Amino acid sequence: MVPDPHADLDLVRRALQRDRHGLQELAGRLRCVPRLLAVRNARLGGALRPEELADLSQDVLLIVWGKLKEYRGLSALDGWLYRICRYEYMNALRRLRGRAESLDELSLDPSQESNPWEFEDVHRGLERIGDKESEVIRLKHFEELTFEEIGARLGISPNTAKARYYRGLRALEPLLEKRGSPAR
Repeated sequence: MVPDPHADLDLVRRALQRDRHGLQELAGRLRCVPRLLAVRNARLGGALRPEELADLSQDVLLIVWGKLKEYRGLSALDGWLYRICRYEYMNALRRLRGRAESLDELSLDPSQESNPWEFEDVHRGLERIGDKESEVIRLKHFEELTFEEIGARLGISPNTAKARYYRGLRALEPLLEKRGSPAR
């Protein structure tokens, strides 16, 4: 089943309005947070101890609740949660280890984990580029879809999806560089 960002946005709105059923459904959806963090931790060799992972899960849930009003339904809620978990996990590694090591020094796969731009800067940049391009970038990175899957979802060819993706990246890069972030 393909996630429906519009239904997710409705769920978030109901939860923010303190609708009892909306809050219950959201609580069920947020059960993925500890699992996402545990999987990331296992993929990275168990860098965090179990008690650190439990603390991080609680911290991430608080962060998610605080950012919930920022969810716009541009991607599935699960993809949005995944990105927050990933970002906060890497912050926790730096914070808990008391050093600002680069991802390469942590022996991570830089092609999967390194991201020189701040999470919020990327979202602001995506809001400024074209809707078609930003939609493809969100589907590619936040939901980790292939160009074939993106094309099927949007009713376009995989080549059109690819063209929009790379056009969007070219438009996004200078916006992020202006914020003082490094270029890729």
